[in-house]
Amino acid sequence: MNETALEAAIVDLVARLDYVSFAELPRRLAEAGFAESRLKGDSTLELPGNIILWCGLSAELVDAIRALLDSKRLHLHPASTLVYIIDGVALRLPVAKRLPKEGYRKSHWLPVCLRVVPVQMKKAKAV
Repeated sequence: MNETALEAAIVDLVARLDYVSFAELPRRLAEAGFAESRLKGDSTLELPGNIILWCGLSAELVDAIRALLDSKRLHLHPASTLVYIIDGVALRLPVAKRLPKEGYRKSHWLPVCLRVVPVQMKKAKAV
């Protein structure tokens, strides 16, 4: 894989800090020296079914995050809306509490954080 400098910086940041929110990510990358024009913009990171992960990102940053998620170098983990409130920014959308098979009719926000480790699924107890 031919990793870009932005992708490498994202992985390094997430590996160091763990549980990085999408509100925190552009701020931390700017502190690392990336130009704001490479981080903020009009693009939205979303999942099928009208699930919004975050908006206000540059197309370059969305592409980098998608590449890292697709290659399984980064993983999405559920987060509380409080994480985003603490980080100072939250989306003004209904929060996705469940993910219907057919998706939502209107956009819903799914608060998540980035981690380098995959989500561990709990096994159901046998009855």
